[in-house]
Amino acid sequence: MNAGDWALGARLTRRSFDLNPFHPTYQHANLAFECLLKGDLAGALGEASIVDEGGRVWGPFCRAVALCGLGHPEQSRAEFREALRIEPGLSTEPERLFDGINLTADQLNTLLDLMAPLLADGGGDG
Repeated sequence: MNAGDWALGARLTRRSFDLNPFHPTYQHANLAFECLLKGDLAGALGEASIVDEGGRVWGPFCRAVALCGLGHPEQSRAEFREALRIEPGLSTEPERLFDGINLTADQLNTLLDLMAPLLADGGGDG
């Protein structure tokens, strides 16, 4: 995934969980991103629900975006508020959240499009 091949990375990560289900849960954030990139919001929510990163933004971010797309605005705003608490710049410079992640321009735009309703909603405050 870090090399930019999200599909292969996801297959390998899922296989690694098959072999050892005790891998760190942050790996599920990568799987949630892969689901978001392919438009599988329910899958993204499922993966992000497993993430227990202790103060990192990816779990709440992925849950917020997936919940928003699945039509759960109140839960989505609550998760997005948590993501904003961890990463305050998310509402003003959302693209910076993805610095250091190997995404194509289309993939970045997909993620920004998915989070646009949350930003239009006042960054989770409304």
